[in-house]
Order: sequence, then structure tokens, then C-alpha cells
Amino acid sequence: MVLGAVSALCEFSLHASQLSYYDLFHNALDNTLNRFYNKKGIFQKQTMSKSAIAKVDKQLARESLQLQKQKIHMLYAAIEVQVYGA
Repeated sequence: MVLGAVSALCEFSLHASQLSYYDLFHNALDNTLNRFYNKKGIFQKQTMSKSAIAKVDKQLARESLQLQKQKIHMLYAAIEVQVYGA
């Protein structure tokens, strides 16, 4: 469904960028636009429960803390190499 909507949007953009006034061109433009509108529901805002949002926030905070600790560890290692030549 996602690829269908993106494909239709890309085709519409391609057709719209071409300057042509043939009926066949207009039909192709209408068809791709209709295909996009039929599949555009994937772009609507998704709702999440408060508990799901809390879980995601907690996971992001945990990963962020781990990344910070890794960066600090790498900085200490680099400083040790420069200071002690190890």
C-alpha cells in the first residue's frame, strides 16, 4: 500500500512535469492522481495510546543514554591514547 501510493505520486509528478495537451496525457494524469487518492490513507496521522507513547519514549531515552555513555567511553579512550600513548 505504501509503495503503491508513493509510486502513484511519483508518476503523477512525472506526468505533471511534462507539458502535453493530448487526451492520452490527461487520462494518464487522471489515472495516477486517482490511484494516489485511493491509497493516500497511509499518510494520515496514526494514533497511539498513551501507554504505547510512553513505551516508545522510554525506549528512546534508554537508547539515547546508551549512546551518550558510548560517546563518553570513546572520548576517554582517545584521551588515554593521547596522554599515555597506549
